[in-house]
This record gives sequence, structure tokens and C-alpha cells, in this order.
Amino acid sequence: MCMIAYIPSESMEATLQVNNLVVSNHLAYQFSDSKRGDIIIFPAPFEDDTYIKRIIGLSDETVSFKDGYVYIDETRLEEDYVKEKWSTKDVENI
Repeated sequence: MCMIAYIPSESMEATLQVNNLVVSNHLAYQFSDSKRGDIIIFPAPFEDDTYIKRIIGLSDETVSFKDGYVYIDETRLEEDYVKEKWSTKDVENI
């Protein structure tokens, strides 16, 4: 199965640019598990939309946010793909 999605905002820059179209390959996950850093496309759960997100947490891991950084099981996640540091205000809107 494939999904096509349009990038409407800057949330995935510098990896994906506004107005890009992307195509997903769901067949890849028939042969291997998803991993941290993968970009996935999926239907939004409560609206008629499509989400494009990066996997940061895996099964049985604890994800937390402290001082503008994401932590996985108390270890800071190195996110070289992030354009700028998050703020507590950003997390309140998730």
C-alpha cells in the first residue's frame, strides 16, 4: 500500500520542504520493523487528514521532554534533523 501526502507546513524542515509531495512505501514494513528516525505517513486519527511524522520512540521506551530536549529512557536524543530547540510552549500544544 502507498500513500501520497503534501507537506503543508515547516514542521519537518530541513528534511521535507513546504509544498513537497511524498509517497510512502508501506510494503517495506512487511519485511522489517520500523526504527527510530523513519518518517511515516498515516491517516490522522480524529480528522480527515494525513500526518507525516518521524518515529522517535519505540515499544517499551519512555519518551520525555526536559529543558527543550527529547529524552528516551533518560538519555537525550540527538536530533540533528531538528531546525531549532523546542520550548515548553510547543509541547503544551501536542
